[in-house]
Amino acid sequence: MFVGISGICFAASCICNLSKFSLGLGAGIPLGFYLIQMMSQISEDLDGLKYVTLNTLFDPDAVVKGDGFVLPFLILAVVGLILYAVGILVFREKDLPL
Repeated sequence: MFVGISGICFAASCICNLSKFSLGLGAGIPLGFYLIQMMSQISEDLDGLKYVTLNTLFDPDAVVKGDGFVLPFLILAVVGLILYAVGILVFREKDLPL
């Protein structure tokens, strides 16, 4: 879970030029995921929204039971690594004023 969220934060900080935008995206997207997950748990009408977030892939009950948690964790790791790679590629192309 932390690799996926940190990938979002890292990519946002590499893509944005101003710190206010990188903080807004890096903190806003995971916070939005959390709020969407909360809304989907409260209302049955919004139950389909839970599949929009990365938080759905983290199931602590499956970890405690020891079954069915490997594939979601692999997906979270791949998403995080892809976002790290995107951030690195974007940052390499930046012209930094020094």
